[in-house]
This record gives sequence, structure tokens and C-alpha cells, in this order.
Amino acid sequence: MVLMELLVVPMNTTMKMELNKYAGGAAQPLLTQTTLKKLQIVVPPDDIRRKYDSFVENLLAQLDNLTYKNTNLRRTRDLLLPKLISGEVDVEKLDINIPRDAA
Repeated sequence: MVLMELLVVPMNTTMKMELNKYAGGAAQPLLTQTTLKKLQIVVPPDDIRRKYDSFVENLLAQLDNLTYKNTNLRRTRDLLLPKLISGEVDVEKLDINIPRDAA
């Protein structure tokens, strides 16, 4: 069984060049199912695949989480920044500690 996570890992240049040897198509490279079925693929043992799957699953979950947080921060910035610039929101009396290295 080929794990879906294996397919989303970016291919390095060597892999792309190797697959291009088998690609057909004039305007755009094309790998047919027939061609793919002829290729020999090294499949790691089940225990290694499971470890890899777990590792990649965690990475993808972190990616989803960080993408969500980034979107939320961007929306918050876009909402607050105009109000801060216009003075609609006053932050002068807030007790904000800014680290020296951040200033």
C-alpha cells in the first residue's frame, strides 16, 4: 500500500529527472498508469512506513494548525491596524512590556 503522505513529499531534482525519462506528452509531461505500473519502487518495511506515516501526519497537523493561526493573526491585524492608526483604539494607558531586544 502506498501511503498518501509519501506522495505529497516534494521530489528532489534527481527523482524528477528520472521520472521525466518515462514521461510522454508533447506540451506537458505525462505519466500514464501503464508507465507507472512498469516502474519498480522500493517500499520500506511496515514498521518504518508506520513511523514515517506518524511523523508526517504530525507535521501535516502542525502545518494545518499554523496555517489556521496565521490566518487568524492576519485577520486580527487587518481589523486592528486601521483602528490603531486612526486613534479609534487608544493603547496609551495599556501596561505593555516590550522586551529591549524587540524594540
